[in-house]
Amino acid sequence: MDDSPLLLSTGALLLGLGTLAGLIAGRFGAGGGIVLVPAFFNAFTPAEYDSPQLKQMCLGTPLATITVTSTRSALSHNRRGAVDLDILRCRGSGIVTGAVAWVALASNLKTPVLRAIIGSQGIWLGICMVTGAKSRAG
Repeated sequence: MDDSPLLLSTGALLLGLGTLAGLIAGRFGAGGGIVLVPAFFNAFTPAEYDSPQLKQMCLGTPLATITVTSTRSALSHNRRGAVDLDILRCRGSGIVTGAVAWVALASNLKTPVLRAIIGSQGIWLGICMVTGAKSRAG
């Protein structure tokens, strides 16, 4: 069976999703992951890329990309002297510990629970963007 049409259409869809995520991230300041996780899930499900870990894979792919791009960005900013290393030293271990803990948790959650968590995060981000609320994370 020739899968070329499916591969081409999926490739075009992923290229479009990446472009859309980049535009939204650049225009509204939202991370690309908030767009890509549900987009991947909704793109792969009809294409019959079905797996019990589909949501985890859809979550892990943008996280892997975000890890690389944020590391490169931090190094670039540090070369310009634009990183407060005292804050990094203070919060760095908590960030790493929290990230590892959430990865371990997400890998054990069922898809509906993970979908509810990601959906809630998206709704909260939308409310914050519409109301102009500042994040308390900083």
